[in-house]
Amino acid sequence: MAAAPAPVATAAAAAQAPVAAGQAPAAAARREVPAPQAAAATFPEKPVVFFRCSGPNEVCNPLRTAVDEALGGAGLTIVRRPTGADIDVEAQVEVLQQNVDRQFGTTFAVRTYSIVLNGETTKTGEVVSMPSVENLSFDQRVGSERANERARLVAAGVVERVKAFAAAKKAR
Repeated sequence: MAAAPAPVATAAAAAQAPVAAGQAPAAAARREVPAPQAAAATFPEKPVVFFRCSGPNEVCNPLRTAVDEALGGAGLTIVRRPTGADIDVEAQVEVLQQNVDRQFGTTFAVRTYSIVLNGETTKTGEVVSMPSVENLSFDQRVGSERANERARLVAAGVVERVKAFAAAKKAR
């Protein structure tokens, strides 16, 4: 008794694989669909996004708020658990430098922060390109509006990149 041929993973391999009795080579090639094509076909037009920020609250809090507002305004769904998301976006905020200076009788404590954004799909681990962000400097007591302003710009960039990624996946 002859053994059945092994499952074929690609169309190219199907053309070279032995064909079962009465089965055309084209039918053998259609048996299995490569996983990347199947994943691209099922990626949503409006992906669900999970956003998280690690670092100082004086930057992360306005960043979370701005990203939530921007994603909601763009018609995208935001979730608080990564398991329900299509795309996971992470912001890492670090204090690079702190300068204390006295000017005009007032003490200013200016901190410089770096913000690094990373994005990836939760199911396939594909990288979702995120915008680069320039360093941010402000005094928390008198200049917190600078953090809010930068957060809105970062959020707009995140939404743009998420939408572009989803559109590119649909086009494939």
